Amino acid sequence: MKAITNFTTTNFKARIQLMLTIIGVVGIPAIILPFAYDYNPLAVAYNHDIPIWRLSWPFFLPIFITTAIIRWIILKKHSKAEIMLCYILSVAIICVTFSGYVARDGWTWTDDPLSQFAFIAPFVILLFGIFIVLRNRKKLIPKPSGAIVVMQVAYLINCVFCLIGFFGMWQISAYLSLATAIVYFAQLILFLENDKPDKFLHIL
Repeated sequence: MKAITNFTTTNFKARIQLMLTIIGVVGIPAIILPFAYDYNPLAVAYNHDIPIWRLSWPFFLPIFITTAIIRWIILKKHSKAEIMLCYILSVAIICVTFSGYVARDGWTWTDDPLSQFAFIAPFVILLFGIFIVLRNRKKLIPKPSGAIVVMQVAYLINCVFCLIGFFGMWQISAYLSLATAIVYFAQLILFLENDKPDKFLHIL
């Protein structure tokens, strides 16, 4: 009876993961839609004359996150090369985001409480992500779920920073990004609560 209950609970949570993944797809069109001041991440990404160019690259991550989750659901496997690529991409994106703290035209501490919150939030999310990965990392070989989590954390670090920093000037891309951020946070919580995160991604 207990086994049946556990199976039913896991199956229900797995379907929640699938539903969240589908909702999270809205983060993809957010790349080409205006986020604030009529600028979209795609247009800003290649314009290094704009100081916020480094904030645009993480918005491309939903493409890779959605692809990775769907591939895992359908194929139930990722190659080691794919997993390592996800980790490398995530670390690179995180470095780009945090480079704003040391760049001459980067982020600085101000007296505005909202700006202070935006300044601190990325560090809090980074620590949260490290905690999740270390808590569920039992082997030295990177697991698919861990790679997906790292990409989601990399996205959230930048997305939350942008949402707070541009609060009051949001356009459609910002609202879609907010929805995607909520989805990723929910998936991270589900991942944190699950004892076997890689099996948890098995839907079929």
